[in-house]
Amino acid sequence: MVLLASEFDKSRFLSASDLDDHEGERRFKIRDVTAEEVGKEKKLIVWFTNDEKGLVLNKTNNRVLREKFGDDVAGWIGKIIVVFSTTRLRQFFAPRTLVAGGKDCPFTIAVRRRS
Repeated sequence: MVLLASEFDKSRFLSASDLDDHEGERRFKIRDVTAEEVGKEKKLIVWFTNDEKGLVLNKTNNRVLREKFGDDVAGWIGKIIVVFSTTRLRQFFAPRTLVAGGKDCPFTIAVRRRS
């Protein structure tokens, strides 16, 4: 059996690089929302039906989801979002509407790419 160092460098959470194979954006259906310690802070983690990695919500994305789906995270289950990577802070604060798979997608949230 080969021991690969890269196997120990995998994250449980989505990053901008996870979107590279999908032209910078992906559509996700929310399966669950949990609260976990990430670093030294407690953060909300959004889990999806179509990916095993979760999305750690920063304050901006938390506010966007609350505005669209309500404060009770149980109401977020089953909702569809589009996550995209960006290096432009201006886009980060401007969710946009997309049409994906023939159905209207409610909005998008950004995962900012670190420079």
